[in-house]
Formats: sequence, structure tokens, C-alpha cells
Amino acid sequence: MNWYKKSQQVISEPYEKTQTSYLNIGHENEGIEFKKPNIIWALVDGQIKTVEEDYNNPTHLEAFPNLNSYISYTGRYEPDRNFLSVFIPMGQKTQRMRKEVPSSVMRLLRSAFPLVKKVYIFT
Repeated sequence: MNWYKKSQQVISEPYEKTQTSYLNIGHENEGIEFKKPNIIWALVDGQIKTVEEDYNNPTHLEAFPNLNSYISYTGRYEPDRNFLSVFIPMGQKTQRMRKEVPSSVMRLLRSAFPLVKKVYIFT
């Protein structure tokens, strides 16, 4: 059994069912203080690039100024809870309809974030 199936819960249900939005994973929210900095990640040129979230890099646009968000997978990693968010880009119409992330992308994420417990997929 692979890492994606055995060590994680993959959640692609809508907000109405999970009460979890994209902003609930790896974002500084009111009332939540993180011990470790959250990580902003993006798939760039076939590699997962990461930047610690801080005042200089609060969003993907600041962290990766040349990122084409129409075709690039992005998300955040929250090391305190080992939660990972994956945003399927607008240009990936089939994956967005199915709420599926290609196995090649998941392999790269596994390598970059080996301690992940829950993966939240957003469209």
C-alpha cells in the first residue's frame, strides 16, 4: 500500500460537509497560534518549491512572483497538525471536476512533506 493511501486521510468533500475551507489550513487565523511557521508551497518546473510564511511572504503571489497560478498546483503545509492543502489550478479542468490530484504530484508532495496526516483538496 502506498503512502498516499495508508498514512493519510484525503478530504475532498465540500465545506458544507467538512466545515474546513482553504483558509483553515496553514493560514494564520484569529485565535490560532502556531508553534512552527506554516509553509507555502507551489509546483514549479516539476519540483515542489517551499517558502516559510511570514510578513514578507503571506501569499503565493509574494512567495513566488513568477508563478502561473492558472496551471500550477499550490497549497500550504501546516507542520503543527501535519495538514496539507492542495489547490487544483483552474487550467486542470478534468482534475477539478473529479477533485483528483495526479499521482505524480502526490509523489512529489510525499517527498516534500513526509509527515502529512491529512490532505485537503480544494478547487
